[in-house]
Amino acid sequence: MSFDNVEDIYVLSPMQQGMLFHTLYTPNAGAYILQSGWELRGELNEGAFRAAWQYVIERRSILRTGFVWEGLEKPLQVVLRSAEVPWRQHDWRGRAPDEQEASWERLLEEDRGNPFALDKAPLMRFQLVRLDERLYRFAWSYHHMLLDGWSSPLVLKDVFSAYKALDAGRAPTLEKRRPYRDYIAWLQKQDLKASETFWRQNLRGFSEAIQPIDLSVRQTPKRRQPSAGETQASRFGEQTLVISEQATSALQSFARAHQLTLNTLLQGAWALLLGRYSGAEDIVYGTVVAGRPATVPGVESMIGLFVNTLPFRIALKHHPSLADSIDLITWLKDLQDRQAELRQYEYSPLMQIQAWSEVPRGQPLFESILAFENYPQVELDSAAETRLRVAPLSASARTHYPLELVVVPRQTLGLRLSYDRERFAPETIERMLAHLRFLLHSLPSDGALAPQLVMLNANERDQLQPPSEPPAELMEMDVDDARLRCLHQLFEEQVERRPAAPAVIFGAESLTYGELNRRANRLARYLRQRGVGPEVCVAVFMKRSLELIVSLLAIVKAGGCYVPLDPAYPGERLTYILDEVRAPLVLTSRALSEHLPQTDSGVLAVDDLDEQLARQDDTNLESRGHSARLANIMYTSGSTGRPKGTMIAHRSIVNLVYRPTYVRIDEEDSLLLFSSIAFDVATFEIWGSLLNGARLVVAPADLSSLDELAETIRGQRVSVLWLTSGIFNQMVETHLDGLRGVKRLMTGGEALSASHVRRALDELTGCQIINGYGPTENTTYACTYAVPADDTLEPSVPIGRPLTNISAYVLDEHMQRVLPGAIGELYLGGEGVARGYFKQPALTAERFVPDPFSPQPGARLYKTGDQARQLEDGTLLFEGRADKQVKLRGYRIECGEIEARLLEHPAVRSAAVLLREDRPAEKQLVAYLVPTGPSERPAAGELRAYLQTWLPAYMLPGAYVWLERLPLTPNGKLDQRALPPPERQGGESTYLAPRTPVEEQLAALWAALFKLERVGITDNFFELGGHSILAIRLIGQVQAAFGVQVPLSVLFEQPTVMGMALAIVQQQMEQNDDDELERLLAEVEGLAAQTDNQVS
Repeated sequence: MSFDNVEDIYVLSPMQQGMLFHTLYTPNAGAYILQSGWELRGELNEGAFRAAWQYVIERRSILRTGFVWEGLEKPLQVVLRSAEVPWRQHDWRGRAPDEQEASWERLLEEDRGNPFALDKAPLMRFQLVRLDERLYRFAWSYHHMLLDGWSSPLVLKDVFSAYKALDAGRAPTLEKRRPYRDYIAWLQKQDLKASETFWRQNLRGFSEAIQPIDLSVRQTPKRRQPSAGETQASRFGEQTLVISEQATSALQSFARAHQLTLNTLLQGAWALLLGRYSGAEDIVYGTVVAGRPATVPGVESMIGLFVNTLPFRIALKHHPSLADSIDLITWLKDLQDRQAELRQYEYSPLMQIQAWSEVPRGQPLFESILAFENYPQVELDSAAETRLRVAPLSASARTHYPLELVVVPRQTLGLRLSYDRERFAPETIERMLAHLRFLLHSLPSDGALAPQLVMLNANERDQLQPPSEPPAELMEMDVDDARLRCLHQLFEEQVERRPAAPAVIFGAESLTYGELNRRANRLARYLRQRGVGPEVCVAVFMKRSLELIVSLLAIVKAGGCYVPLDPAYPGERLTYILDEVRAPLVLTSRALSEHLPQTDSGVLAVDDLDEQLARQDDTNLESRGHSARLANIMYTSGSTGRPKGTMIAHRSIVNLVYRPTYVRIDEEDSLLLFSSIAFDVATFEIWGSLLNGARLVVAPADLSSLDELAETIRGQRVSVLWLTSGIFNQMVETHLDGLRGVKRLMTGGEALSASHVRRALDELTGCQIINGYGPTENTTYACTYAVPADDTLEPSVPIGRPLTNISAYVLDEHMQRVLPGAIGELYLGGEGVARGYFKQPALTAERFVPDPFSPQPGARLYKTGDQARQLEDGTLLFEGRADKQVKLRGYRIECGEIEARLLEHPAVRSAAVLLREDRPAEKQLVAYLVPTGPSERPAAGELRAYLQTWLPAYMLPGAYVWLERLPLTPNGKLDQRALPPPERQGGESTYLAPRTPVEEQLAALWAALFKLERVGITDNFFELGGHSILAIRLIGQVQAAFGVQVPLSVLFEQPTVMGMALAIVQQQMEQNDDDELERLLAEVEGLAAQTDNQVS
């Protein structure tokens, strides 16, 4: 850039600053490159057309503007005295129409993917294509920092006015317009104090961006690299929708009747849509305002970038306009009033608003925007007279936001939804537009309150509750009739059919169905004599054994309800349960009786009852049970620290296990009882075997190693197996051969590791793997997913569909079904729902709520507290516990996402991530890792660098702890209490001094930038107060100081002196000779080693 060619220099507007930052941050993403395509039909004077563009560029200063920032305190825009129009012409007259069309689309795409050199004006490109003698196409591309949507028609008006004169051989004359710098001067005079007061009040209490959640169908938002021939710009897509003339007219009439603007209706509809998709009721999104102040004379005809994007906050809950007595109209009028209030401060810099808000630095204030393009229209035909007809073909505009809705109001309402393909699948965007159309069609006639506007059509409601029909070959089985019978009755049917078939095996001992039945009958008669009858509780304090199975069967035959107690439970827990249940009897063994806490219950050691039982009749008892009566009470952990007892009826267990459609169990199968008797999965293992004629293999009570487990599975030819996800992972890692005989392997209890499932699918030929999901309150399983061999398992292993006679709903806070793919809370209904919590009516009422979707009187839903989303085909995805989400420095984090990334590292076998606060006010994410081998323990720095490829800085663990194995509870789940705190590294001070010349120089730059005495190598740029403009300044200073081009994105990926220094040295290595490379390589290795030693 020659200084002699410089006409003017002045600062950027806040909007230009923001666009500059995002252009530099992703230079090849095509952000803020605007492109329009036009058809020119008639007699075109090609020379005059090009000259007209050149003429306008010479007379409108903003069109000769470039931008500089390197080495400057703040970016500046530089207006050149002259700038040559970048012009290309193509002659395609010899090509077929199809080829012309394909070539045109290719030309447009290539042009959009070609970034501008921002310091080289003009930031525009022109392509003129001749298709026929009297037919042309024209493409105009420019950077958004020059012009907004209001200005571009004014430029075109000037161009065609000049063309008209030049074509006629006359000197052009243009309408007088004030220069853009006059607007910049006006901006600099504005007092931001009132603006600050407004925005602080407006955004008070809002601390995290409303995410337009990733709704990609079974896709994960990965940072993919563009494939060959693909530009980063093509990662963005767009879809369009036209609201019919009739529907548009209805909206306009509705707006006029209630003194509303069409813009207000669209703003309200967009807020409602975001609320339904995100599940949030405090919505903030970006709204694009014209930004042309009425106090500036002639502002309507000025050319430049005047628009601004401002946060627009809309409360969908507890808002004054949403009281019961207020209708939708009042809510919309309030929304319109607040829009008008916002316009008083539309000059406010978004970067400054971000700083005034409570959203942490480095986190976006919003991730979606709405632009209502109600700009003045220019009739181009009249400017060119009748010799040339001009018609628009296409328009493309790209911001950096993941989701952007552009509304163009005409006779029909045009909607264009642009999206980031790394965040959204095309099907999602299509669905969002369909719901937006549905919502807009409903607005004029729906009298409901705004949050309750329903956007689900009949087809979607059917999709969200698909029928759970059994396979065709099982249809003849009368499962519904079985639900009217009790567990022991169905067991006795198996006894009649196959009395000599093996029923239970325990080591060298075994019982046939007939033998088991007779022994249980004797004990049942004895229990009846001791007072056991319908719903009388009998505690069972026993290890896995034959006597355990006999005892459980005897209790239900007597009509009672068994309460299993794990002998490994702490004494206080056992005492609490026994005191609450007040069971008249406790069944145990001679060896365990002395370990039973003091109790008022009668204690019976079953192995001491031989004499009493020998006198009992061994025939079946007259049944005193009913399928709705209790079969067991399963105690699980309670949020109060006290265990809670879940009451399960016979019919719920029968629905779970009798001839199940989700897993085949038949007479040829062997099931392993491996779970603790007090774990709800034991319900499936025991009764799933005995009610279907299979063999129940009872694992040894002292089985404590994976070697023993594998040997039991092999030795007993176990064909149907259930393992917790933690034990499943360990077996896949170290004892995969022990699973080779298993035909159907069910696992669950926690979110499954996709990598372990994938390995098991690849190596266990003929083994079906089933993910089982369900709380104890829904009788073990509610949903299952048989994993297909070709499933990508991204982003996670689904939990599938509900079991037969089970219903599953994903609901919002209003108990309304959320849209397909949106996250909500999972509610379960149907036959599996427990009666409630034993002696806890308040908690039962809180968690077991009326079922609004069931025609059955008194039907209830269980409120799981789990987050889920349901895909269009009905498949459910588990999204974690709401209470397991952690919040760190203002960011809401799902630890499962970090764990999933760690498990993809080749050196990591198992992983768990927790938020710990081992010292007051010192919270950090801690990763607990099990290596794949004894020597495979990457340093913390290596793991951080690996995770940085996938995760933002706020999701990176602060410490990494290697363990031999992850500790598990007796039920096979992660034992968080047993995880050790991380060792503190270094001294007490958080300041770490620079260690190399690069770090010293860089730390000095940071200290000067933030006006600090010193900056340590681990200090975070954003925590020090960094923002986008400071980032641009720092990058320019780094390039000047070190002579390397460091991408702006490096500062966001490695926002510390230490991380940036590594990036600088690596850039220098790419540019230097061999001797210098050796020196730099030694410095990099030294930095990495010191990093791992000094920083946890």
